[in-house]
Amino acid sequence: MKYIFPRQSGLHNVFTSKVDYRDTAQPFKDYTLREQEIARVRHEQYVKSGAREDVDSFKTNIPKRLRAQALELVGKLRALHQACSYTELLRYYCPVKTLPAIAAKPNRVDSSASAKVTEESSVKLASAHDLCFTDLACPVSDVSAFCRAVLSKVVPKVFWGEGPTRSWNMRVFMRHVDRFVVLRKFESLTLHEVMQDLKIADITWLQPPKATATSKMSQSDFLKRRELLMEFVYYLLDSFLIPLIRSNFHVTESNVHKNRLFYFRHDVWRTLAEPSLTILKPSMFEEMKTENAQKLLAKRSLGYSHIRLLPKGTGMRPITNLRRRVQVRRGGNVILRRSINSVMAPTFNVLNYEKSAQPARLGSSLFSIGDIFPKLRAFRSSLQARGLADRPLFLAKLDVQSCFDTIPQQQLIQLLQNLLSANDYRVSRHAEVRPPQIQHDRAGAFLSARPLIKFVAHGRAAGKLLPFEQLMRQEFATGKKGTVFVDSVVQSVQHKEEVLGLLREHVERNIVKIGKKFYRQKQGVPQGSVVSTLLCNFFYARLEDQCLGFLRKADCLLLRLIDDFLLITLHRVDAERFVQVMYEGVPEFGVSVKKQKALVNFDVEVQGIGVMKQPEAATFPYCGISIDTATLDVSRVPDRKTTSNVCDALTVDITAVPGQTFHRKALNALKIRMHKMFFDTAFNALPTVLTNLYHTFHESALRCYGYLKSLPPNRQPPPRLLIKTVAELVALALAMMKRRTASKKGWAGYECTVGKRQTKWLACKAFQDVFQRRQTRFAVLLAWLEDGLLAAWPTSRVERGLMEGAAGG
Repeated sequence: MKYIFPRQSGLHNVFTSKVDYRDTAQPFKDYTLREQEIARVRHEQYVKSGAREDVDSFKTNIPKRLRAQALELVGKLRALHQACSYTELLRYYCPVKTLPAIAAKPNRVDSSASAKVTEESSVKLASAHDLCFTDLACPVSDVSAFCRAVLSKVVPKVFWGEGPTRSWNMRVFMRHVDRFVVLRKFESLTLHEVMQDLKIADITWLQPPKATATSKMSQSDFLKRRELLMEFVYYLLDSFLIPLIRSNFHVTESNVHKNRLFYFRHDVWRTLAEPSLTILKPSMFEEMKTENAQKLLAKRSLGYSHIRLLPKGTGMRPITNLRRRVQVRRGGNVILRRSINSVMAPTFNVLNYEKSAQPARLGSSLFSIGDIFPKLRAFRSSLQARGLADRPLFLAKLDVQSCFDTIPQQQLIQLLQNLLSANDYRVSRHAEVRPPQIQHDRAGAFLSARPLIKFVAHGRAAGKLLPFEQLMRQEFATGKKGTVFVDSVVQSVQHKEEVLGLLREHVERNIVKIGKKFYRQKQGVPQGSVVSTLLCNFFYARLEDQCLGFLRKADCLLLRLIDDFLLITLHRVDAERFVQVMYEGVPEFGVSVKKQKALVNFDVEVQGIGVMKQPEAATFPYCGISIDTATLDVSRVPDRKTTSNVCDALTVDITAVPGQTFHRKALNALKIRMHKMFFDTAFNALPTVLTNLYHTFHESALRCYGYLKSLPPNRQPPPRLLIKTVAELVALALAMMKRRTASKKGWAGYECTVGKRQTKWLACKAFQDVFQRRQTRFAVLLAWLEDGLLAAWPTSRVERGLMEGAAGG
């Protein structure tokens, strides 16, 4: 009774109690086991009342309203739980598919996140590529049926009321159980939504002790009944349904389906996961004695991380979450220690300062795909200035095998000792506050959200301090109009030896817990660490300096996004030598390439084997963009995703204002895709820019359509809001394309000659192409789009050809 109705017993609950974030990193506390709390509260009550615990009756601890029928129903619930055959229900509703024979053999772990498999293992595992692990997950419909069947058998039906009210409440609750199972990652189900359609009047166990069926319900009585029912419903969802799923299924996302969740039966998951871990452990880790690991963890601030496997198309990919806070027991109390990434944050700020102070130490590193455009622009300008723009270009793309996991640790530590240029660093922190966005509700009133607050930390050499105002103007205020900067006055001094010691501890003694055993990562750098990308970039810059120095010439452009190399050069000899060096590997740097992912635009053979060649008529792909091999124009890769793929990547928010949430997310999604390198007509040809703009709108239309498809029928936004959303997407795109960015390095000379009529026509065409598949449902929107197409249709034959070519390409 205390577990189901903690609020009535004065225990910690989600309704009136505050969460102590020193105990949990979750929004709500875990109530799986609360025996110590019950004993403590009971003792406090006895001390306060002066009663004796040994003579006090059982029922005096239960509120009067819950002593009669509610107590009997809870006893019946416990009896039904003990009599329920959970295993048989699981076998019936979620039968195991016949596992392929290969599932019992060691499978490949993703090469991008694990050590290489030996040649002998490769022969044995060749057929593993045909096995799609996600196909072995239970369908969500079967999981939902299993959960609903268990709840129907275990929860006494009298809990839901009498007569028609019982069947209505059960149907409403089971509908929400089904919705809970099909939720994507980051989506939530609120108790408020579940309670909306539940009827309270005919639930007899909620009535006061002396009430009759004909008694009228006062407002205070109604609120009390609702309070009790909310506690019961929350218990079923939080303390019954979630443990039921957790104890029968391994729930995980995949490497391909973004936010979609998959439910694997534990026996199936064990069959799939154990072979992958068998390969992973000896190749990357060495086992530590539990006593030694615990002693080491007790003496240092860095904790340990857990490793989990993420299913992908074929095989598994190991994932380590270094942002997770681990519970430890100190002085008889369980507390949360700081995550590894939070401990490493000051060190990251120090390395980030060295990145800006010593850019030459980074070689050809790119930190985002947007960094490629200034370098492409400068390279083409150099060719044009020397009259070499018409010469053919040779492109080669190579991807390093397991870049994070193959970096030699000793060589990396030696590099870091020479990297830090100051003896002391000062890490400061400031807040960036932006005003809330003002929106209108249906009544025309203003709905003001909370201001957006972002905390930013930055490091500098202790001898190079600047006043806060000057620092903001020079480094942080660019492009942040309307932002208020607040100095937190919180500073810390990081000594060079302390930084090096923490980095050495982090790299050489990265402790991972797999199952109940501790392991030390014996090669590579910790994946998921806040400093891993910077360490990898500094290390591979040394590789470029020592092994690829022949590319340091004006006719060559070498780019690298972490481990993805791209060479653009005028000389075929340099391109062939680059491919040859990388194919042979560089053992002292732990480098070997993924030969199956190599790509060139010319004929070349290495050790008698031809490297995959890109068709001459096509553009050259690199990290999600396409580069024209003749002009270096940058284009967006068309989105070939289906509506199902788009829905997997969404996070649908069913709030009190679902229409406004849809409107806001549509605009924010477009902002992310409106990178100016796709719309610079001073660099790209106009047809390329128009095609990029159409593809951008088409992706936005797919996301909008998928979002609307995921909303329930009673939460659909009205047609006028859809029209308003498309109109504002057009205005936003036009404003972002026309916005000057000359103040940013590498963007001088940017311009966009695309006009308002062209932008509107391409937007209307893209949304029409997507939404016409449901013409009846979106008839009003489609009519508005048709009017927009007619109004924006160009009069010039040449311009019409450009627009039709952009929409058709």
